[in-house]
This record gives sequence, structure tokens and C-alpha cells, in this order.
Amino acid sequence: MTINVNFFNYCQTQSSSTGVQPTESEVLAPMFVQDYYMDSRHSGLLRGTFRQCRIMGIPILTAFVPVAEEDYEQMVWWYNNSVNDYLKDYRKPSKNAPKISSWEAFTEKQDLPMIDDDIELYLFMDQFEFLKAKLAESNFQAPDILEMLFDGYENKEIFEKLGVQKSAGYKKVKNTQKEGLELYNKFNK
Repeated sequence: MTINVNFFNYCQTQSSSTGVQPTESEVLAPMFVQDYYMDSRHSGLLRGTFRQCRIMGIPILTAFVPVAEEDYEQMVWWYNNSVNDYLKDYRKPSKNAPKISSWEAFTEKQDLPMIDDDIELYLFMDQFEFLKAKLAESNFQAPDILEMLFDGYENKEIFEKLGVQKSAGYKKVKNTQKEGLELYNKFNK
């Protein structure tokens, strides 16, 4: 694996997330952090030193840890694999994702005390289903298009699933997005 010089230089300008500065034979390497709120006593990482980037709108936290120069490439390889594994759930719809059809079913599936994020997600999904139903009245393909956009499908994949050419597909996707946004704004004034 070749070293990306710009990324290497970026890593070296960051602060060490362990609080220990690298020695002369060490460099700072990236490390994927899945949970910002993990206890720093257990992880040994300083939360204030994390850097965040967004991929597909999903925040990716990165810590920087000192490693021997010869281990840098291996750490970058692990970092890339960890980020890709984390993003897999966002790229394609999961076959095992739970379907929530009612508030009762939603609350019954909760083993732990509910938190505000769960309620917000339920309300968002309920509103999303409502928008799809309203758009289906004027465009029978709108619910499918919105669902595929929400699941992170690329335009090319959407065109293939709809069985349309590129130009017609762009029009369908753009019109559905436009109508969906107008309807959303209308109901959320």
C-alpha cells in the first residue's frame, strides 16, 4: 500500500489523542472512533483531540495515536476498513432492519429505557411514510424513489430499478425530490 502524503502530513499536524507525544521513531496514525461518548478512562483517548469528517452526511470521528513508523501503513489500512465497515449499514438497506409499524410495536421492541433519539426517529419515519403515501397519489413511483434515496442508492441504481433511461430517470428523481420537499415544507410550517 502506498502512503497518501497529504493524509500523512495531515495526521502529523494533529494532537495526540493519547496525551503522549510521539517519539522521534514514531508518527501519528489515524484510528476510527465509533462512539464519541465512550469513557476516556477506559479508552485512554482524549475526546477533545478527535477530528470529524462527514461521509454521505454521516459523522466519522478520528483519533490520532502514536505508532512506530513501520506500523503506520497497517494502521491506515485498519482505519480504512473500520470506516468502511461502519458505513456498510448506511449504503444499502439492511435485510435484518426492524420494521416498526405502530407506536405500540415500537415501544414493545425497546429493552432499554427510551431516549429522545428513538422517539425522533419514530416520528421521522412516520412522517416519511405519510409523505410517500401523499406523493403516491400523483406519482405511483414516488414512494419507491424516495425509499431508494433514503437508503443511499446512487442515481444509476435507481434508474436500473425503475427501468428508465438516464435522462428520464434524472427527471423522475428530481421531480420526486422537489415534490417531496414542497409537501414536507407545506406540512411543517
